[in-house]
Amino acid sequence: MANPRRVTRRQLPKVAPSEIQSAASVRAINMALCEPSFHLRPRSPDKGEDFDAELLVDGEATRLTFGIQLKSTIGGDSQPVGGYVSVRLKVSTVNYLLNGPNPAVVVVYDASVSRLHFEWIHLIQE
Repeated sequence: MANPRRVTRRQLPKVAPSEIQSAASVRAINMALCEPSFHLRPRSPDKGEDFDAELLVDGEATRLTFGIQLKSTIGGDSQPVGGYVSVRLKVSTVNYLLNGPNPAVVVVYDASVSRLHFEWIHLIQE
C-alpha cells in the first residue's frame, strides 16, 4: 500500500494563481480589520458584498456595520491614477452596494506590493 503522505509525480490538480491571490486578499483584510476593533463576517452568497464589518468598542458589539467589496489585483492589473488604484466594478455591484441601509467600502488588495487600498462606495459614485 502506498504512503498517503508521499506526493507522487502523477498529474494533480493545479491551483490557479487567481485562487492564491484571492486567498491572500482575504488574509490581508482579516489582518487589517481584526478584533478588538472590528468583527468581520463573510457574506454568503456573495451578491457584490464579500464581508460585513462591525465596529467593536471596548470589546462590545455596537451594531455599527459597513459592507466590504473586496477586489484583488496584481500591480499591472490596476491603473494608478493620482496615487489611487483603479479597478473595474460592475454597475450592478455599485448599485447593490449603494442600495443598502449601511455604508459600504470597496477594498482593493494589490498582491504585487501586499497593500490594501480602499474607497467608500458613495465617493466612487460621485
